[in-house]
Amino acid sequence: MIQKKASSLQDPINYRPINITSCLGKLLERIGNLENKINKYLNELEQ
Repeated sequence: MIQKKASSLQDPINYRPINITSCLGKLLERIGNLENKINKYLNELEQ
């Protein structure tokens, strides 16, 4: 949770949630791209 600007620390309404799904999506996309690059490289080595 992140506190909203200029608000009381004790009031729970003054906090907003954090969304990390976009970060996880980017990480999984990078892992998938890396896997594709590795597979392509290994296939070229076999030939």
